[in-house]
Amino acid sequence: MYQTPKSISIALLLCFFLGSFGAHHFYLKRYKLGIFYLIFCWTYVPLIISLIELFFIPSRVRQFNLTNLSDTYPKEEVNIKRTIPVVKGKEINEQVSQRNLPDGGYNLKVLPIDIISGKPKTQIHSRSGYEIEITYSRHFDRFYEESCKYRNHTVKSATFEPFHTYWPTFESMTKYQQLWYFYWREQVVNDNYPDTDLSYIFLLTYELMAYSFEPNPNRSVALLIRMYEAYRERYPKLNIYLPEWIGDLFYEGERKDLAEEWYARSSIRSASHVGQYEAFDRFNSDEMFSKIPFRLWKKQFIYYRTNQFNEEHAKLLTRAYKKALEETNRYYLETSGGTLIDHWFPKQKSESTHIFRSAVITSTRTSTVKQVIRRGPTPQAHHELSALIRFVENLVRANQGVKRKIKVDEKMIPEALQKRLEQRFSLVQKSTTGTKSSTIPPEPTLNRIESLELNTELIAQLKLDSEAIQSALQVEEMESLVQQEAAVSTEVVEKEKPLQEVNNENPLASLGSGASQEVTLFASHLTDHEREFLTMFTDEVEPIESCTAFAKQRGMMLNTLINAINEKAIEHLGDVLLEEDGENYIVVVDFIDIIDEVIN
Repeated sequence: MYQTPKSISIALLLCFFLGSFGAHHFYLKRYKLGIFYLIFCWTYVPLIISLIELFFIPSRVRQFNLTNLSDTYPKEEVNIKRTIPVVKGKEINEQVSQRNLPDGGYNLKVLPIDIISGKPKTQIHSRSGYEIEITYSRHFDRFYEESCKYRNHTVKSATFEPFHTYWPTFESMTKYQQLWYFYWREQVVNDNYPDTDLSYIFLLTYELMAYSFEPNPNRSVALLIRMYEAYRERYPKLNIYLPEWIGDLFYEGERKDLAEEWYARSSIRSASHVGQYEAFDRFNSDEMFSKIPFRLWKKQFIYYRTNQFNEEHAKLLTRAYKKALEETNRYYLETSGGTLIDHWFPKQKSESTHIFRSAVITSTRTSTVKQVIRRGPTPQAHHELSALIRFVENLVRANQGVKRKIKVDEKMIPEALQKRLEQRFSLVQKSTTGTKSSTIPPEPTLNRIESLELNTELIAQLKLDSEAIQSALQVEEMESLVQQEAAVSTEVVEKEKPLQEVNNENPLASLGSGASQEVTLFASHLTDHEREFLTMFTDEVEPIESCTAFAKQRGMMLNTLINAINEKAIEHLGDVLLEEDGENYIVVVDFIDIIDEVIN
């Protein structure tokens, strides 16, 4: 039989008044503990323990309800009703009030009601005139009935109420949260999109996916797409789930052509080994390639080894790697017509997976299996990437005046691409490849006499150049003496001073100075509130609680504030600036060193 949820109040009363007899344990079906308490009830030990357990009763009741109501095995509901006369209740797809909803014209297949509702039924008729109906149901299957119950509820005005839960349902909302949801939902239907919490957006997403709020699949999917397009920039986490779910709706509706388009837009969960390559899809164009977050590339550096040089010059190398990858992408666009992403991670792997993963939707629909073509690395992809970054590191070493180079398998990099990279960083072209320099110079040939001619004009010019160099050296020597006298407190001078600080014509200096220009441009687009908010991150981390208090004092929503800053950071810096990390917001590691510059 289907079990109703246990009450926290009843459990607390049983624990307080009959705790020494183990009544609260029997209530929660912990029979062994209940018998143990009953045996030793003549002592005061169970009484003392039950008073302590009062503090743990609420969590135990919630855990009991969660375990028993969300069990993976179906639970039976037996409803007995009189068949003479038979009274028909409301059909589960009752008439929906007329709404001004878009019709996408997708021509989606209409699913049977028993699949949508998630309750296959078996009826047994008894001789006594009773009809016995056995229903198998899971916790998420009941969401469809709740949505049908509330789909015509509207509220003219309501006050925003925070709502944060992983799988939002009507059961998980309070009265005031429901009032705001019904008001906000009607605003979305009328093509207005006020700020709200992400859980409300997911709840309406589940309603539209279940076809309970709007039974017409074409209209339901069209409204879901419209809502996603309106909120996806304000709430980037929607990009993780909604494109894939929309693709699943098209797949289920037998429109696989549209499903593939939405699967291509999906930035599948980065925690998935398969999904990390699909994350590149949204940047798979010449215009978007430069905006690929560097952390996506770092996941592919499986043959990358740190050393003292790349630790000391991490910031400069990161920018050099990004510029080199952009140049490599342009090279493959010109030579093969495809992007670097298509070259390294082509669509080649077929995968079987269930639709509507991690969604609140009926189990009869999530059992459908789809075949999806996934991106995957070629056998040489990571080796070519490793060779490229090592080659770029050697270019940076040369610009920094470091003679020692690391080993590079240059066969992995096309010769034309090597020349382009050298030209990109304005390095002198290498001499003939494959020749090894000898520590012992070759013996001069003495048996061949060559005539010498003196060029008097060249000699005079060299003399002038020599005098200019000597004069420059004298000036430089005087400047160094002045600097040494001024720096009384410092005795240690850097042996490897970054070249971009000395020579403004250094091609790699543009990577450093360009970043400052980008930071300045980014800071100029920040509002006063946004700049004031960033001053809280001088230690690169700030609790979510204090961030929420800041936004609340200024009549703003924290999600909107964070998303506005990150949107500008993506536009000007190429990546988000702030990320959520547990109970804190942190500055992305790539931008830790520029946060002070942004604030100032």
